[in-house]
Amino acid sequence: MIEIRKEVKKDVVILHISGSIDSITAGKLKEEMDREIEDGRKFIIDLSDVNYVSSAGWGAILGRLKRIKQSGGDIVFCGMKREVQAIYNLLELDQIIKAFETVEDALSHFGVEVEEKKSLEERIKEIIVDDPLIHPRRLLRMLRDEGYDTGRMRIKRILRRMNLWKPMDRLLFAYNELKKEKK
Repeated sequence: MIEIRKEVKKDVVILHISGSIDSITAGKLKEEMDREIEDGRKFIIDLSDVNYVSSAGWGAILGRLKRIKQSGGDIVFCGMKREVQAIYNLLELDQIIKAFETVEDALSHFGVEVEEKKSLEERIKEIIVDDPLIHPRRLLRMLRDEGYDTGRMRIKRILRRMNLWKPMDRLLFAYNELKKEKK
C-alpha cells in the first residue's frame, strides 16, 4: 500500500510518500507525477516513510525524468532510509538524481527559501504540553497542516524514542514541563 501527499511551494512539487513503491503501487506514483508535469516544474520525492522501492518503483520515477528535464524541470530525492539509500547507490542513481537529507535541503537546492521553524521534536513537545491526550493521528494532521514533512511511522518512531507513545507518559511529560515553567 502507498500513500502520497502532495505539497506545492512555488514551482516545486513535493511528494511525501509512505509505504512501499513496488509493481502494484508504482502506477499511483506515475499518475500523481503525470498530473503535475508542467514546464519547468521541479519535483522533490520525499522517501522518509518509504521502506522499500522495487525496480518498478525506480522505473516509474526514471520514466518521468526525461520529460521533466526536457521541460526545464528536475527531480531530487530526500529522506531516504538506509535500505532504500543502499539500492539507490547500488543502481548508481546518484549519477542521475540528487539526494538530500531533508525536504528543506532539497528546497534550498531549487532556490526556494525555507522559513525557519522549530524542529519536529520541539513542536511535538509543545503540542503535547498543550494537549497531552492528543491522539497520534490528530498530532500528525496538526503537524502536516503546519507544514511539517512527516508521516505516521515517523511520528510513531519519534514518540517512542521520546518515551511519549503512551497517553500516561504524555500526561506525565506535560505535568513535568508545566512544573518547570512555574519555577
